[in-house]
Amino acid sequence: RTFYHATTCHVSQTNKCPITDDKAPLWRSGLALSEDLLLIGHFIFAICFPMCALLILLRDMQEQFKEQESY
Repeated sequence: RTFYHATTCHVSQTNKCPITDDKAPLWRSGLALSEDLLLIGHFIFAICFPMCALLILLRDMQEQFKEQESY
């Protein structure tokens, strides 16, 4: 069987998959995976937090505008 090793762009003609081989790529280790998840979490937070803050601010401005119209 032919396996394609994605991290080194190497094609292996052996019967061993390079992912399950002893030389597993860095992203397969537990520490690197948790670092990747932490990075993804930071990106999600960096996008969601400002959007939520903006929505709250806009809602408050809308309520103030409605109060001013009622006077």
